[in-house]
Amino acid sequence: MLRGTPALASVFLCFVCVFSQKSHQATNLCIRDMITRVTELIKQAPQLNQLDSTLYTPTLTDYKNCPRAALKCFAAEVKVFIDEWELLYKQKVQKSFRLEKMIDRLAARLPQGESDCLQCESLKEENVENFLTELRLILQHINSQFCT
Repeated sequence: MLRGTPALASVFLCFVCVFSQKSHQATNLCIRDMITRVTELIKQAPQLNQLDSTLYTPTLTDYKNCPRAALKCFAAEVKVFIDEWELLYKQKVQKSFRLEKMIDRLAARLPQGESDCLQCESLKEENVENFLTELRLILQHINSQFCT
């Protein structure tokens, strides 16, 4: 059994390890790059509204109640949106811009939430610009929680 200074040092090191682990997890949820990508898409929204698409759009309240389900819905709808964009404009979206994969990975790191989460298809449908604006709002909310 350790006594005195070695015991105190061991306890201190345990606390350092615990706190560094918590701050590392929070850093993993900083998503500034994702917000930048969504903002770039919003700038193109007048052109993108030519898609005449409506997308199921979770709200901030939906996210707060069911974080993983809300982001999974956004990821699925972003994929639909990008597929339609590629069909209309006959151009491939760069693989590095695959926002849906980034959102999907983020969703996997969030808690499941309540068991009575709404299905994506039961959410309100919005045009592309409103969809992207709501997505950006939720991503900014996540950053405000986990980034310093």
